[in-house]
Amino acid sequence: MFKLLKGIIVLSTVIGMALVASPAANATSNQPSCVDGNVRSNLAVTWKTNGSVTVGTVNNKPLCSDTTLHFSSYTMPNNYNGQPFNNNPTASPQSIFDTTSVVLKKDATTPVAMKITLPEACKNIQVDVYYGPKITTVTEKGHGSQYITGKILVKTEKVCAPVVPETPVTPVEAQTPPTPAPQVIVTPVAAVELPRTGLDLLNTLAIGSVVSAATYAAVYTGMKRR
Repeated sequence: MFKLLKGIIVLSTVIGMALVASPAANATSNQPSCVDGNVRSNLAVTWKTNGSVTVGTVNNKPLCSDTTLHFSSYTMPNNYNGQPFNNNPTASPQSIFDTTSVVLKKDATTPVAMKITLPEACKNIQVDVYYGPKITTVTEKGHGSQYITGKILVKTEKVCAPVVPETPVTPVEAQTPPTPAPQVIVTPVAAVELPRTGLDLLNTLAIGSVVSAATYAAVYTGMKRR
């Protein structure tokens, strides 16, 4: 009887512990687990325009570690035939035109925006979202294991706008301005009347007349005495 009672007590204890542990286990299972951003299927890319995307995780789950992504535009050959990239010799090589990168942070759940510029509409274009490192020239191998998603945009214009060359500007060497010649200012001098040292003209004439008369009288008197 004692053994039976002891067995019932032990069984009750085990059931009670299981009931207590069950909510905690359910709570743990309901928590979102992190995902590996380096697995392409764990990422969600939303195209806003051909040059604008947002990138995040599927169902906005947190990342287990930082993940670096690149978004680039490329200029394709002019003779591209419009067919799929694989095994298409006219689809490469491609030269990078513009690029941007972003780091999706660990535990982040909010999608991140990425934006680039595209070549002219007269060019065949490819745009790709891919894992780092940055690829500047796309060969026939494409982006390989780095590839996440992308698009090929066939040119919509046949002729590109003519490029207007810039007019070169010849630099002008700075010069020291010439020193102007000193300005000479001539101040007019008022006429200075010389001081009179003798008699004026009338007096001179009068004196001369008197002297002449006296001389004439003296001469005349002498002639009479002879």
